[in-house]
Amino acid sequence: GASATLRSEADLGEGTVLVSSAAAEERRAGERRLLQAAADPATEERALAALLGAATRDRAISPLQPAQRMLARPGAPLGSRLLAVGLLAGVAPLESDAALSAIQAECREKPAEATAVAQFLIEAGRPGDALAWLKEIAPPAQLRQLPLATAAAAALGRLGRWTEMEGLLQPARWGPEDAMRLLLLAKAGAMRTGRPPAGRVREAIREARDEPEVLSRLFLQADAWGMAEAALEIGREVLRCAPSNARVSERMFALSTRSEDPAVLPRYYEAVLAGRPQDETARASLALLRLLAGSNLRASAQIAREVAARAPDRPLSRMVLAMALGREGRAEESLAELDKIPAGARSPMSAGVRALLLAWAGRLPEAETERAPLLAAAPSTLPPVLRELLRAWPPAQPDPLKPLDTDQD
Repeated sequence: GASATLRSEADLGEGTVLVSSAAAEERRAGERRLLQAAADPATEERALAALLGAATRDRAISPLQPAQRMLARPGAPLGSRLLAVGLLAGVAPLESDAALSAIQAECREKPAEATAVAQFLIEAGRPGDALAWLKEIAPPAQLRQLPLATAAAAALGRLGRWTEMEGLLQPARWGPEDAMRLLLLAKAGAMRTGRPPAGRVREAIREARDEPEVLSRLFLQADAWGMAEAALEIGREVLRCAPSNARVSERMFALSTRSEDPAVLPRYYEAVLAGRPQDETARASLALLRLLAGSNLRASAQIAREVAARAPDRPLSRMVLAMALGREGRAEESLAELDKIPAGARSPMSAGVRALLLAWAGRLPEAETERAPLLAAAPSTLPPVLRELLRAWPPAQPDPLKPLDTDQD
């Protein structure tokens, strides 16, 4: 009745929480609650799925019974059945193989489901089996088209067969998803030749131009594939047409900071400002990087003063103003400005700027005290231009920039 269903729902809810506990005793209790929930047809499928998920994280939870029951359940979701097959492989391999063969027979003429099965095989470390099965069930023309082509390309990539992957994708057209095909071709070409795939990446961007969602997916995929240069190029286009995309912006910042090319991080801020011209953080950060690099000095010094006038107590404002003063040959004034940052708000960035300014002031022993720990412990948190300045030690004295405002305190 209704009360029994409520008990089963309670078992399901509490059991799902408990099997994720850090405590082994609570995980065992959670397994028992889920098994109770699995005895009720109203909660059976969800409880079995929770047990299978728990078994992937905790070897003490036996996958045998829940996997067998999930595979025997009429209408069980394909994803849950494939998860059951994968877990059975470790405890009953023959039974697992038989279940997989049955699923493959069901999915032969269903492209979306067949793609899911092939992806399962690839993730299970069997890309050769996945590719052989795809070629068995689909003629070449169909294999080049979505959705099967994504699985075929993934299998070829895992096998390192980049020329074959290019041959699969080159003649195809994927309609609204064609930008992803072009990015796959860029990846294959880069892996085959060892050269950056700039031409193909630009083709993909042109195909997806002014489609923020498509560009965002391209960026995330390029990033996931480790194609940092491609991701940065695509990401700048995302920020141009979708400046509020926080996920892409945050990831772009991380990639730009890690790059060894000092020009990459300024280009990130330029892309941000192209979409959000009034972004004060981006304006100040770009000015700071240019002051560090010794480029666009007069305009950057002017921006430093504008930013400092509007938000004088922000650490970033103090840093960029300090760098402007340092570029003007006013090293002691610059250090006094930087030292106004409260101790709790100081960062590796402000410490790196301080080391540079101390060196410009001729106080090399103090500068070394700031510099050495940064390079030993936190170089990746510094922008590339500052990393370069701290590594090429001691830094050259800058040619003094004529002060814009000699009355600046």
